[in-house]
Amino acid sequence: MLTNGLNKIGVDKMLDFVYYMYMIRTYMMYAGLTFLGYEYGETEEAVVFRTRGKFGPPQNWNETEYKAKLIEWREMETA
Repeated sequence: MLTNGLNKIGVDKMLDFVYYMYMIRTYMMYAGLTFLGYEYGETEEAVVFRTRGKFGPPQNWNETEYKAKLIEWREMETA
């Protein structure tokens, strides 16, 4: 990730960790079985909040809550 020489002193590993901890992630948003679209945010709570702002309460879709499915990175998949 870093190319400015910090990797020579081991700083890049900590920065990579911080980068991935607060990385904007992609979620697929659903109201029941209805796919509403993709939403981007740091946490599931953040994307559900944003979805409520776009689509209103989930009761508009005859559901009790929105569901967010995280799109995982290849690095996160278990073998």
